[in-house]
Amino acid sequence: MQEYRLYTLWKSLSRTHRVLEFNGRRLRVLHPGQLNLSRGPDFTSACFELDNVRITGDVEMHVRLNDWYLHRHHLDPFYKNVALHVVLKTPSDDADRVFSDVSRRNIPTFFIDREEFNHSPEHPAMRCTPPSTIRIDELQKLSLQRLNTKIRYFQHSLQAQAFEQVFYEHFFRVLGYPRNQASFRLLAQHLNWGWLERNWSQLWIGEELLYGLYAGQAGFLPQSSADAYVNRLIFFYREFRNLLPSSGLTPEHWQFSGVRPCNHPHFRLAAWVALILQHKQLPANALWETLSRREPEQELYKKLLRFFSIPARGYWATHYILQKSNRKNKRKMYFGTARIHELLVNLIIPLFSAQALLQGSLGFADYLREVYLWIPACDIYRSFRKFFPWLVRYQTHWKKQALLQGFIQLDAGYCQVGACYHCPLQHIVDKIS
Repeated sequence: MQEYRLYTLWKSLSRTHRVLEFNGRRLRVLHPGQLNLSRGPDFTSACFELDNVRITGDVEMHVRLNDWYLHRHHLDPFYKNVALHVVLKTPSDDADRVFSDVSRRNIPTFFIDREEFNHSPEHPAMRCTPPSTIRIDELQKLSLQRLNTKIRYFQHSLQAQAFEQVFYEHFFRVLGYPRNQASFRLLAQHLNWGWLERNWSQLWIGEELLYGLYAGQAGFLPQSSADAYVNRLIFFYREFRNLLPSSGLTPEHWQFSGVRPCNHPHFRLAAWVALILQHKQLPANALWETLSRREPEQELYKKLLRFFSIPARGYWATHYILQKSNRKNKRKMYFGTARIHELLVNLIIPLFSAQALLQGSLGFADYLREVYLWIPACDIYRSFRKFFPWLVRYQTHWKKQALLQGFIQLDAGYCQVGACYHCPLQHIVDKIS
């Protein structure tokens, strides 16, 4: 939570261009950059002045200076373009920089004064008064704006890549949420769907063979292991790796620390392998066939839940991580309801809508939009429950997953840019200068 407040402070400094000073150093934020919600630095392509020198680059934020090393950012190629390290707590020694083993350079560290941090602005939505009128119609518009943005993104993607590869890469990206999105997508590019499809007759015969290829390409496999299952994976990977279309990733591509066991990349990858072995084809094709029937939303929703309802069996019934048994593992399914909803609203519906529009099937695109608005609510991100304390009143009136999408759009388009007085939900705020 302290890091999130650092994000808010960083954005507010970009609006005011106020100069911060600490221990003789001066910092002025000219442009905050893009908040990065996937693997890599907290902000990308920021512009700032440090000691009157203008710099453009990525920015990483931590509570303590040593977090840079504890999180292994110094070995991570995703952090090679970091130009500034912003830290809340000053160290006991005089250290004022960190080092990147990848870029082979020192990265300056700027320490935020505790008094400055304590007076940093809250999330703008926390200053809103409770709504006197519930504007579900406006929230639906916001939700559809977010959907349309995703559709346009996938339309551009489909002009450069085949539908199957786009689905494959972005399915992997969802599997990597929140810390390994870029790494999972990179894995899908290294072991592309075209190669898998051409060699499918040899690969679908066993989970260990297919998982071994993926795990080897991901860099998950050791040279040897006392674990019999892992040793079999190593054997299959060594037998087939000369036939693979490209070289693989390394352990440094992945972020394992701070990841919940059920979101661990080893387990997420096992979920994908189980899914394609169950359906014996790319899931996009089976899902397209199911959705194109245009069944009533309730019937369609039940079928989609069944499609992804795959129990974790064998090795993965007692493991989240390779070589690390978890006998108390009570998870029965690879995909929970929350994960299925993420796949529907962030990938399946927008991608299929983009494909339908490119094919001229406006009726199918309209049907998918109605499905998007109908999907029942599952879970609200913890941060949104905190920063939108009056969100529960909207939940009472509109219990749909699109509710969260609408608030994400509201946050990005109005709250984070300080456009409170243009808020389509027409809340009255106390303006803070």
